[in-house]
Amino acid sequence: MRLTDIGSLADKFWREIPGHFHHAELLEWVVMPNHIHGVIVLQRDDNINVGTSVPCPYENAQAFGRSVKGSIPLIIGLYKSTVTKAVYLICQSKGKVWQRGYYEHIIRNYDDLAAIIDYIRLNPFNWETDKENPIPGLFPQLLREC
Repeated sequence: MRLTDIGSLADKFWREIPGHFHHAELLEWVVMPNHIHGVIVLQRDDNINVGTSVPCPYENAQAFGRSVKGSIPLIIGLYKSTVTKAVYLICQSKGKVWQRGYYEHIIRNYDDLAAIIDYIRLNPFNWETDKENPIPGLFPQLLREC
């Protein structure tokens, strides 16, 4: 597989996540034409509430609807926003860069982690039949060119 210049930029920004979030570690990832798969490990940081355990749903009610400092939603939102802005600057136009939203999953054990890493590694080989692929049967370069 070969990344386009934009795909390389998306990969570069992904690799920079731990530099912006010192409690985040990247394990495995792949940049796809319109999305990315990745495993981010959040280390415990007593100065950051990543929202992983809330004793009572009402105790954290004031945070509802807002990003929690250092959380996965904040990290992914900032990452996607940064890549999108860079694409708009490079291409001198606006358009769809990513799939809408994202999916997150808490990895609970080694078997779960191994299965997810296998999925990430095999995902590029499944792009040809992906429902998000605009041209089924064609394996495009990763991420669009301008």
